[in-house]
Amino acid sequence: MPKIVYRLDDAAEARQAATRQHIQNIYDRIAKANDTKILSVQESNYQDHPSGGCRMGKRSDQSVCDSFGRTHDHPNLFVPGAPTLPTGGCTNATITFAALTLRSAEQIARSI
Repeated sequence: MPKIVYRLDDAAEARQAATRQHIQNIYDRIAKANDTKILSVQESNYQDHPSGGCRMGKRSDQSVCDSFGRTHDHPNLFVPGAPTLPTGGCTNATITFAALTLRSAEQIARSI
């Protein structure tokens, strides 16, 4: 088995504290908007964020679902979040996954 070693470059290390604070501020705003609180925050050096497999797009011959995660062939079936990304990114995509999921949830609520 290959051994994978991951290390931040100097630029990423330099912005690590600011990035951590930025993400914490987003979580705090989400909690405040929903009248709740963050119970805990954990950090990990595990960087795998699988995504894709149910590509979003406008055309059913090129994608599985629309930009809300609604499948083209089953209008009452939603695939929210990470699976809908058309390509992988190079950074932690947790907030993007959450945003896509919330966007899908809003669309589902509108269709009820």
